Amino acid sequence: MLLGPLLTSRTLLTREKDSGIAAQCVTNHPEPHVITQSIGVVDPVPDTVSGNYLVGDSFLLCSDDLNDELANEVILAMLCCVDNCEVVTEKLLKNCA
Repeated sequence: MLLGPLLTSRTLLTREKDSGIAAQCVTNHPEPHVITQSIGVVDPVPDTVSGNYLVGDSFLLCSDDLNDELANEVILAMLCCVDNCEVVTEKLLKNCA
């Protein structure tokens, strides 16, 4: 199973990381969640994803905050072990608390 982002976060921190901000600045960034795009302010440019998907493929839609709380290995282990989306969601939330 592969776990990785399909889209990037539209935040000031992401923009700065993409431009080469130092790693230590990322951890201690004073405004990590300031958004750079939203609906209703200006015409947004929506992100789209296309590709070849197979029957049985699953997608986890979440904010980058989940990765701030849980390592990809933990998320992947939970996704692999449970077929019920509601149960996975509850397990992810409990592990974040």
